[in-house]
Amino acid sequence: MTTGISANAAIRQQLENNILKGLVAEWQLVWESLPCSYQAKLKQPFFALHTSRRRAGFWVAAENKISLSRRLVLNCSWGKVRDVLHHEIAHQIADRVGNAAHEPPHGPAFRKACRRLHISPRASLIRDCEDHDEIPPVADDEHSRIVARVKKLFALAGSRNRHEAEAAMQKAHQLVAKHHIELIEVHQQRDFTSSLITQPALRHTRDRYHLAKLIQDFYFIQGIWISAFVVGKGKLGRALEISGTPQNVALAGYVFDFISGYIERQWRRYNRDGEHSRHRKTDFAVGIIEGFRQKLKDSRTRLFADKKQRALVTQPDPQLCRYMRHKHPYVSNIKRRGGHHDPDVINDGVTLGRKLVIAKGLTERRRNGKRLIAPFPCAASKD
Repeated sequence: MTTGISANAAIRQQLENNILKGLVAEWQLVWESLPCSYQAKLKQPFFALHTSRRRAGFWVAAENKISLSRRLVLNCSWGKVRDVLHHEIAHQIADRVGNAAHEPPHGPAFRKACRRLHISPRASLIRDCEDHDEIPPVADDEHSRIVARVKKLFALAGSRNRHEAEAAMQKAHQLVAKHHIELIEVHQQRDFTSSLITQPALRHTRDRYHLAKLIQDFYFIQGIWISAFVVGKGKLGRALEISGTPQNVALAGYVFDFISGYIERQWRRYNRDGEHSRHRKTDFAVGIIEGFRQKLKDSRTRLFADKKQRALVTQPDPQLCRYMRHKHPYVSNIKRRGGHHDPDVINDGVTLGRKLVIAKGLTERRRNGKRLIAPFPCAASKD
């Protein structure tokens, strides 16, 4: 018994050591992105884990220390851990660069640091990484009405009547796309946010890149694969970060998860005899994604017969492009070689992809009781 407890303690200690190593690596990535004038005033802090059940993290100026909740780092996604870390780095910048010693904790210098890091100045609490029913404020009454209609349409898309489900999904896409066009045409100012929607990994399969491209092309967000720490491997890997309005980021993240779940379920049925290798699973997944892409493209052509409107739907959002250029000024494209593909498996996937309907699940729960995505995302006004 003692040996087992010791072994578990050793495993947990190694995990926490990797997490602390990851916090250092993530801090270094932020530091490297800052101007030289900031870098000169910032020293790498000490990192620690605390047992508070309320505070997700805090910055101790006198000790040059950032402390994160042990409960947070052990139970939440690395994306949430990064969010809290960046919040505390903003406090460090406010103190060391903005001379915020005599300001309130979330005063002008802190808000300026948040703008520099492109993060929300909202306080970081433990409950933020748990399932809760907080709905974010919406821009205006018109937006509220559109959000409510989109929620109802996605609920209808769960209908067992195939025709009704397809019509509801198309209507939801049309409604959100038209709202997007209106916002661009009137140049309405929009707020943007960024979020990791995949866990960091040293390597991502080909279908992950196809799916990232799909949500970027049809859900009014922009995506980029950024460096992020892989705790299990103890080194930096990559994760998909998407940016857009909070509602669009929420919906795009949901769609990403929805399609990923659909692929897993269909693959289990398709490969129930175990005759295909894991490489064929990638082919199958790519087929489903490309089949759904064809479906969305055909639907967009039908819904927006006018070429001018269709051009507005597909053109990049100028405000979002400016946000991305400022957040990620140095971006490089990486070309990857494809391996051997099985065209028959891909085609079978395409057939299933064309049958895919993004339905209600915006408030459904995983088997572990947690939501696939927070409640407000279903309000996500997304194409």
